[in-house]
Amino acid sequence: MSNWIYCNSPPAMKALFHDVNVTANQQMLEIIEVLKFQARQSKRLLKYYQTRNEKLEECWLKMKQENQQMVKNMKEQQDYISELEHSLQSLKASSMRYGSQGAHGSKVYQNQFDPPTALSRNSSLSNM
Repeated sequence: MSNWIYCNSPPAMKALFHDVNVTANQQMLEIIEVLKFQARQSKRLLKYYQTRNEKLEECWLKMKQENQQMVKNMKEQQDYISELEHSLQSLKASSMRYGSQGAHGSKVYQNQFDPPTALSRNSSLSNM
C-alpha cells in the first residue's frame, strides 16, 4: 500500500523520499548540461564579437586612410590656390608698374583674366 501511495504521489513529494546521493547526482548532471550549453553559447558569442570587431577595425583603418588622403589633397589644393593668388598678385603688381602707359601716352588696361601672352607684340600669334 505504501508503494501505491508513492507511485501516485506528485514528483515533488517523491523527491523527498529518494536517496540523497541519487537526487544530488541528477541535479549535478542537469547543472553540468546547463554549464556545457552556456560555454558553447559563450564561445559562439565571443567568436561573433571578435569577427564583428575585426570588420569594424578594417573599416576604421580604411576610413582613417581616406581621411589622411583627403587632408593631403586639401593641403595640396590650398597650396595651389595660394600659389595662384600669389601669381595673380604678382601679375597685378607688374601690370601696374610696366603696363600703365601705352606708346602714345594713353593708358593700357589689361584684363586680369587674360594670360600675359595676350599683350605680346605679335598679336596675330595670340589670336590663333
